[in-house]
Parts: sequence; C-alpha cells; structure tokens
Amino acid sequence: MNQFRSFIIRRYLFSKGRLRAVHWVSLVATVAIAVIVTASVVVLSVFNGYGDILIDGSSPFDADLLIKPSKGQFVSLEDESIKKSLEHDAIAWIAPFVYGEGMLTSKGTFLPAKLIGVPYGYTEQNGLKKLLYKGSLKAEGTATTLGSELYMALALPEEGDTLTLVLPHRTRKINPLLPYASLINRDLHVAGVIHSNNERYNHTLFLSIDTLRACLQLSPNTSSAIGIYLRTAYLPRIKSFQKELQTKLGKEYTIQNRHQQQPELTKLVSIEKWFTYCILAFIMFLAGFNVICSSTLILIEKRRDRFLFHALGVSSSTIRKIFIGHSLAISLIGAAIGIILGILLCLLQQQFGFATFSIGSNEVAYPVKLFASDLLPIFALVSLLSFIAAWLPARLLIKSHLSVAPLS
Repeated sequence: MNQFRSFIIRRYLFSKGRLRAVHWVSLVATVAIAVIVTASVVVLSVFNGYGDILIDGSSPFDADLLIKPSKGQFVSLEDESIKKSLEHDAIAWIAPFVYGEGMLTSKGTFLPAKLIGVPYGYTEQNGLKKLLYKGSLKAEGTATTLGSELYMALALPEEGDTLTLVLPHRTRKINPLLPYASLINRDLHVAGVIHSNNERYNHTLFLSIDTLRACLQLSPNTSSAIGIYLRTAYLPRIKSFQKELQTKLGKEYTIQNRHQQQPELTKLVSIEKWFTYCILAFIMFLAGFNVICSSTLILIEKRRDRFLFHALGVSSSTIRKIFIGHSLAISLIGAAIGIILGILLCLLQQQFGFATFSIGSNEVAYPVKLFASDLLPIFALVSLLSFIAAWLPARLLIKSHLSVAPLS
C-alpha cells in the first residue's frame, strides 16, 4: 500500500501534459515557499554576521579565548596543567589579567571604577589602539589608560593629570576607629583615554598588572584570567581548539570565547535574532494559505480519482494520506529549493560581496555567516505548517465528499 501511495503521489506531481490551472496554483505555492525560505536563510545569516561585527566592534581587544577559574577568583601561571596546555602552535601570545574594583579620586571627585591590570606591552599588541580618544596608550608603572566616561566624570583637563586609586586591604579587617588605615592609596597619572561602544570599558581603568597585584597583595604569578590570542590561520578552527583546551584543563577552569566574554551583548543579539525568526515564521504562516488553496483545488480536481480509489477498496485513510503526501511534497520541494538557493546566495556573498551598503564614503559588503543550526528550525517550521495546511482540507473534503456521487 505504501508503494501504491508513493506511485500515485509521483504521478500527481510529475504527470506530463496536464498543465491545468491547478498545476499552476501548485507551482505558485512551491515558488512562494521557496522564496520565503531563501529569504529566511539569507536574513538569519546576515543577522549572524552583524552579531559578530557588533561583538567584535564593542570589544576589539578581548582575547580570542579566556581561561578563568571555575571556582575562586584567581589562577596561577605556574600551574602545570596550564603550562602544558599553552604549549601549542596555534597560540600567538598570551596575556595574564588581574581584575578588580576600586575608587578613583581627583580634585575632590570620587568615582567607582572597574580595574584591569594588563602586562607590559599589552596596549601595543591588540585592538586597543583603535579606541584611542586622546593621549597615548600606556599601562606601565604609574601610567594608566582611562575609559572616556571616567575621564569626563573626573573632569581631568589634560592627559598626564594625576589621580588616586583607593582600594581596601584584601587581608585586613576594617577598624571602625581608624577606617583609613585599612585602605591603600596609589597615585597614578593618565597617559591616554579610550572610547568604546561597550560602556563597560568606558568605565574601566587600565593599569600595569604589577601595580594592581601590589595593591591587591597578590603574588607575581597570580592572575584573574589568562587571555589567549591565536594565530590568524587557526581562527576558523577556534571552536575545536576551545574544546581541546577545555578537555585538557578539565572542570577546574572555564574557557570562554569572545561571545561568552560578553554574555549580556550575546544574549541581546540572540533575542533580536529569534524575534526576527518569529517575524519570518509569521510570513511562512501566511504562505501556508497558498498550500491550503493548492490542496483544496487538487482535491476538487481529483474527485473522480477519489471515488475510483474507494471503489477499488482503498481505505479513506489511505486516500487521505495520498493527498496529504502530495501537498506536503509540494511544500518540501519548495523548502529544499529555498534552502539550496539561500546557501548559494550566502556563499556567493561571502566570496564576492556583491551586496553592499554605505558607511560614510566607503562601500561595505553585507556580513554573512551561515550556521547549520539556523537551517533546521526553518525546515522544521515549513514542514509543520505544510503538514497542517495539507491535512485540514484533506480531512474535511474527503470526509464530506466520499458519500456524494462523483461528478459526471
């Protein structure tokens, strides 16, 4: 019976010389599904590209991978498992970081700030230069680089002005009678100012890692995290390298990529992406009415065939499955064509960048990043909507018409 059903469906789909109106309606339904699926693949892929640009643009100096302790606050560079894991050709260089929070004061103004201690030469080796607002990038000795929001809030008129960093003693309890004795004061001067699209860094003070370690009473090899910067050739394989590194280090450490280092921004991009997917799903739902129309016309045109099948002893459920399968095949063919066209357009855009937009006087190609995980929900949604659109008319019309005499 399955072979019979498949044979009839193929005959209905590919019969020659039967270009009636119903076949044109079926063709329109197939094309409509194909166009919408193609648009969905392209839109979601462009959205993925924009997401990467947004995250990279807001944190151009974040490490490609970041090693952080799963428990506790600090990690040691002397840890043997870390030493062995970092002996890899994919790694261009590493940078330990120390994170903290403190109070900045200048000319009677007090302001809380995030602190990042960076190693010597760090400001010269990453994307921090792109964010330079004024002055020069330095984080050595008492020289610091300040976020733009801190700079304006402290009302520092010129680079080189001094400010004081105030931190509590990490190992001392605060004496209520002498609270100031439990505080560490360190005089610093501002060498440069950066401005980022990420507000977190605009409220951050970058200073020497040795200076911050001394303020926090940490040993020379103790860090809050270790940044890993990969060679360009290995960047396309960053996910596999991240998994490999995580396997070597075990559960004691967490390895974060750039997206995971920006959880709030990544979550925002993800929400916007799936909101876009919901809009596309609604458009697919509207396209489902084409399938309903096509299914209804096919059922009406093949009314004689239904009575013939019934007279030959074919059950009502099998007849229903034939017409559901035919309508579903129309939609799935359209979905398959749409996915193939969408993938092809994305690959062409990645290779040639024929679709562009203007930024000032520059023409920039639309960013595209194709994920296989985007294709499955699209195909699943089309399949579900198509099945419902095929099942409704088949169930209603076949049930009502089998008891009626066929048209002569």
